[in-house]
Amino acid sequence: MQVLLNQQRGALFGIDARLMLAIFSGLTVVAGASVGGILSSSKVTGLSKDINTYRNAVESIQHDLGNNIHSITSSSASKNFIALFELDNTYLDTPRQKKWLGPYIEPHNIDSGKAQHRFFGDIGLIFKEHDGATNCVTTNRNPCFYWLTITDVPLAITEKYNEQVDGTETTAKSSGVIQWSGTGPTILSVRLTSAIKR
Repeated sequence: MQVLLNQQRGALFGIDARLMLAIFSGLTVVAGASVGGILSSSKVTGLSKDINTYRNAVESIQHDLGNNIHSITSSSASKNFIALFELDNTYLDTPRQKKWLGPYIEPHNIDSGKAQHRFFGDIGLIFKEHDGATNCVTTNRNPCFYWLTITDVPLAITEKYNEQVDGTETTAKSSGVIQWSGTGPTILSVRLTSAIKR
């Protein structure tokens, strides 16, 4: 009889162990999904704060230079962004260097001449009209705006940020303040602020 009870306890313990393993497996899946959602929300919040910082930096450097950043020598999207934190005649022409009172943002890592976002890819500042589709040749013809571009932003992050800024009713990726291209990692474009007229 004692042997039989011992065997039954072992069998019950085996069932209990399998049940506990199944419960812990389920909890692990739920916890993993929750942590993934928290990390995603954290990156959206971080992206939003970064973009506000970039907007303030662009407004400040324009005020100090008395002109838009695209008046610098050898202008490019990468150089325009780097000019926010690095004073160099590669990025700013000599007359502008006397007016530069930066750095306007914390230095970023630079890879192959392009500033890198802390979470995603390359960052640049481009010069376009309000719709984000038309390049600005001169600020005298139409109001021009600075558009910030960031590469390698996951689509889920882009869509959540778009929802925060443009709202759920604006889901078109080619209209609004937030625009993007691509369906894997996206190239995110954000209209920051208007450019000073020359």
